[in-house]
Amino acid sequence: MIVKARRCPAPGRSRPLPVRGVTGALFTAPPAALSFAIAGMGTRAVIKGTTVMRNAMLWVVGALLLAACSSSPSIPDFQAKQPLKVESGARARPVRFGNVIVEVPRGTIVGEEMGHLACYYTGKMKMAQSIASFNDRELAFDFYDALRSAAIPTAGDPRQLHSRGSSAAELEVSGVVDKLWLNVCHPNEDYRKVKGGADIHVTWEVYDPILRKTIYSTTTEGAYKNYNTGDVDETGFIVGALDAAITNLVADQGFHDVVLSDPMQNLAANEALKPIALIQPDPPANGLVDARAATVTVISSSGSGSGVIISSEGYVLTAAHVVDEGRVVRVRLSTRRDVMGDVVRRDPVRDVALIKLAEDHLPALAIRSGSDPEVGEPVFAIGSPFGDQNDNTMTQGIVSTYRDMNGLKFLQSDASIQHGNSGGPLVDQSGYLVAISDSMLPTRDNVSEGINFFVPIGEAIECLNIRYRPRAASSAAGTPAAEVSGHME
Repeated sequence: MIVKARRCPAPGRSRPLPVRGVTGALFTAPPAALSFAIAGMGTRAVIKGTTVMRNAMLWVVGALLLAACSSSPSIPDFQAKQPLKVESGARARPVRFGNVIVEVPRGTIVGEEMGHLACYYTGKMKMAQSIASFNDRELAFDFYDALRSAAIPTAGDPRQLHSRGSSAAELEVSGVVDKLWLNVCHPNEDYRKVKGGADIHVTWEVYDPILRKTIYSTTTEGAYKNYNTGDVDETGFIVGALDAAITNLVADQGFHDVVLSDPMQNLAANEALKPIALIQPDPPANGLVDARAATVTVISSSGSGSGVIISSEGYVLTAAHVVDEGRVVRVRLSTRRDVMGDVVRRDPVRDVALIKLAEDHLPALAIRSGSDPEVGEPVFAIGSPFGDQNDNTMTQGIVSTYRDMNGLKFLQSDASIQHGNSGGPLVDQSGYLVAISDSMLPTRDNVSEGINFFVPIGEAIECLNIRYRPRAASSAAGTPAAEVSGHME
C-alpha cells in the first residue's frame, strides 16, 4: 500500500530547548502548541450521534496523518554487552574520567519534538551550537561504576567540586558525541513533563598523561528510552544513552587490552635479579657543576620528583615512590628537554628505582665508593623542590648522623629537601654521588625543618643489583665501584 505524502502543518517559531548539564542552549525546537484544522471538524460541536462519530473518526485520522508526517528514526532497543573483566592477578592501569562533548555541526537536525496527549509531531530539533561541553556529574558516577564492574581501577572522585582528576591516574578517557538523535514529547504542552529517548554515537579517546598523547580510540553506540512521563528530562535521555555507550566501551576488546599491563614483578627479591652492568661515569671534573648537569626531574602519573643519571647509557636512579607503579615516565633533563623512560627495576621497601631513558650519551654522575661520608662532612642536595619549575635547586648541609629505621640504614643531613626532591642526588664536595633523597621530618606547615633522610648510594645500587663495568681511570676521591659483569633482564 502506497500512501502519498502530505504536507505537514507548518511548525511555529523555534524556541531554545534548555538541557541541564550542557553549556548553553544545545537545541532549538518549535513550540508544542499547534492548532490542528482537519477537514470536517468544525469549531462548534454538534450533539448528534452521527456527527460526533464522524468528527471522532476524522480527529483520529488527522492525528495519524500528522504522525505520518514525522520521519524520525526510531530509538533502537539497547542490547548491553558483557563487560570484559580484569582477571585476578593482572594489573590494570588506573583510569579517570575526563570529559564528554557534543560535536555536531550547527543547524543539524538532531531530533523531533512532539506534544499533546498522543505526542503529535510539532517540529524538528536542530543543533544551536556546533560544540558543547557535557559535564554531568551523574555521568561521571556511572562511568566509574562501569569500570569497577570490570575490575578496572579508577582514579579521581566525581564528588570533588572543583576537579575530578587525580595524579594517580595513568589513563584518562574522554568522549565526543558526533551523532545524536532525540525523540522528545511534552504531553499537554507541559514542558516540565517529558518522555522519549535518545540514540547516540560516541568516539572515545584514551589519553596517556605521561606520554601526553592519545594511545587508543574507538567508537561505541548507546540508546535510551523512557515513556514514563516526568521521570526523566532531556538530559536524562542523553545521560542514559551515554551510559549505554560506556557499557559498550567497557566491553570493547581494544580498550580492555590498553588498560591492562603485565603483573608487576616483585622487585624486592633482589637476589633473583640478574646484575645490570653499567658503564661507570668519569670522575666529576667540574665538581658540583657536573652533579647539577646529571640531575633530572622525573614526571610520573603520581606527580613529580627528582633523579640522577648514573650511566651515560641513559640510566636514572630515583625513589620508588616517585615512579609509583607506573611503567613509563617522562624525564626532564637539566637542559629542560624531555625524554621518555621505562621503569626497569624498583624496590618499594628500600624506596629506590631504576629508569632506562630512550637516549644515551648523557651526562652521568660517578658514585662515591669505598666509604660513606663521615659525620660533619659537607654535602649538597640537588633536585626539584615543589615541582619542575624549581629544577636544579641546590642546598648545603652536613652529614648529621646515620640512623637505622625499621632495619634500614639512612643518612641524616640538614641539607634542606622538600616535596619534589625525592630521588634526587646528595653529593659530596667533589661532586660524587653519596646518597638519594628519600624523606624529611616535616613541620606543621609540611616543610623541612632540617632533619632529612637519604638512602646511602651503596645500598641503593646493591638492592637493585647494579654493577659497573671496569673503568681504567680511578678517582682521587674514591675507588671505582665493584666490577661485575652482567646483563639486563
